[in-house]
Order: sequence, then structure tokens, then C-alpha cells
Amino acid sequence: MILRIIFSIFLFINFNSVLLAALPTNDTFIKLPKINFVQNVEAAKEKFQLKDYQGVINLLSINIKSKDIPNSYLVESLINRANTYFFIKDYKNAKADYLNCLNIDLCQRADVNLNLGKLEVKLGNNEIAASYFKNAILLSKDNIRVLSEALSFFKNP
Repeated sequence: MILRIIFSIFLFINFNSVLLAALPTNDTFIKLPKINFVQNVEAAKEKFQLKDYQGVINLLSINIKSKDIPNSYLVESLINRANTYFFIKDYKNAKADYLNCLNIDLCQRADVNLNLGKLEVKLGNNEIAASYFKNAILLSKDNIRVLSEALSFFKNP
């Protein structure tokens, strides 16, 4: 009986030490794979060409959720994901991404306002669309494309 207890204790100690030794060190938990923002954006563009729209959204969502993403890649990821949502007629998520982009200094505000105007036209909200198109015109500066697209709304509302 005593031998059995000693043997059980021996197995318990050895088993626990093996389990502890097999656990990863704290360094392993800290080292998460680095996100390659550029690679994700480029891969998303390829997936869009292949009509893998959910793949585009998934890749760009990885970028957008990252806390250490530079603003330039955050803006590009938000706009590309919004454009993808717009393309698949998910206007609610497209609008959310466009609006989030407007809160970032590097955002191309004229383009985003133009896209928000187009989105509101699709939803039948012409008054709201007009305000976005006006903003696009005011922000367009030397961007003839944005200026002409926004003005075309007022020619043919």
C-alpha cells in the first residue's frame, strides 16, 4: 500500500514536470506573427480581380483590426474594403468604412465624399447624396474626376 502511494506521488510529480516542461515559455506567447499590411492590400487586390470578395474583406479586416497599422495603410484598407462592400451592395458596411476613413488625417476626403454620395443615391437618399457631392466638390481641389462626377449629380439628379 505504501509502495503504491509512493509510486503514485512519483508519477504525479514526473507527469506534472513533463507537462510544465512542454509548455511554451512566455516569449512564445508574446511573439505574434507580424502583419504585412502591404502584402494584405496587394493580395486583396488580386482576390478582387478573382471575384473572391469575401477574401478581400477578410484580408483587409486583418489590417483594419491591427492596432499598429500605419494610417496610410489603414486608409487604403478602409477604402478598398468599403469599395468591395459597395460592389457587393452591402451599403451599410460600405458606409461605415467610408465614415471611419473620414476620421483619419490621410483620408482622401473628396473621393470618400463622392463615394458616399453615390452610395446614398443607390439608397434613394438624394438629399443626403447632394450634401456629400457638395463636400466632394469643395474638397476636390485639382481632382477633375471627382469634380466632374460630383457635378454630374446636379445636372441629372
